[in-house]
Amino acid sequence: MTKNWVLVVIALLALLGARLLGASLQEQRVECGISDLARSEELTPGEFLGTVAAGPIRAVPTAFLLAGGMDAFQRQDWHHALAIYDLLVQLQPRLPAVWMQNGWNMIVNVAHHSFEAGEPDQAYEWVLAGLDHIRRGAERNPTNAEIRFYYGRMLFRVGRKDILKKEVVDYYQRRFGDDDRDPLQESLTHFDLAAKINPNFAGHHEMQGRVRIQLAHRELKNGDPERSVELLRESIPPLLEAQKIVTRVMESEEIPEENKAAFVGFNNNLAAQVDFAEKMINDIMAREERVEPSDSH
Repeated sequence: MTKNWVLVVIALLALLGARLLGASLQEQRVECGISDLARSEELTPGEFLGTVAAGPIRAVPTAFLLAGGMDAFQRQDWHHALAIYDLLVQLQPRLPAVWMQNGWNMIVNVAHHSFEAGEPDQAYEWVLAGLDHIRRGAERNPTNAEIRFYYGRMLFRVGRKDILKKEVVDYYQRRFGDDDRDPLQESLTHFDLAAKINPNFAGHHEMQGRVRIQLAHRELKNGDPERSVELLRESIPPLLEAQKIVTRVMESEEIPEENKAAFVGFNNNLAAQVDFAEKMINDIMAREERVEPSDSH
């Protein structure tokens, strides 16, 4: 047991040292105009020590840190959890769940705590940090649809007034606008990519359709019915594809009785979204047809 703890301490000290080394190397690369290796498929110094160099002992600090992270979450010690999961991504950069958990902690827990403490600017910075963290995790795992979808969900989430307080959403949206960013539009890019990576998951297609409907609402409100109709038409195929997947699962697999209602409800929701999109298209088209072009005098 004592030997395991020694190995854990050595591994953690090595990872901490690698983080400092990585930061120094990155500064030198920037100064010399060399590309950012952290964005490539090559391992960072911390990841090298955490994966290749750690080798067979990697499981020991990984298990230790996972337990510590869970304990920190249960105690709602968000900053301690951040430090633990930051080390975990050095040990397990190919484990999407670690990136997602840490990103969630920044975007939801730490940011919320900062906002409630009267520090909205700091809260927004934590949201950006969390999004960037998940993005880097997605880049580290380019063939994983789950983390790409999760990144889209987090972008989608920051604009949801049914999840966050209105004043929080309004503040975030204003700050994103100041930074010339559109989280809703960005989320669609990642939902589309997730569906491309894994076309057999209904949730990917559902979000492709749902976000397009929301964007269509916004375009109509902004006075662009043509673009609104275009988005609505684009929303229907992925929603129908999601229906096909759900129906296929319901017909071909044994679904526990307690889960059947959820599948039926999801399928009904998909059908309702398709109906809504079609009705909205018809309403916009009818409205446009009633508008007579004004004669020049």
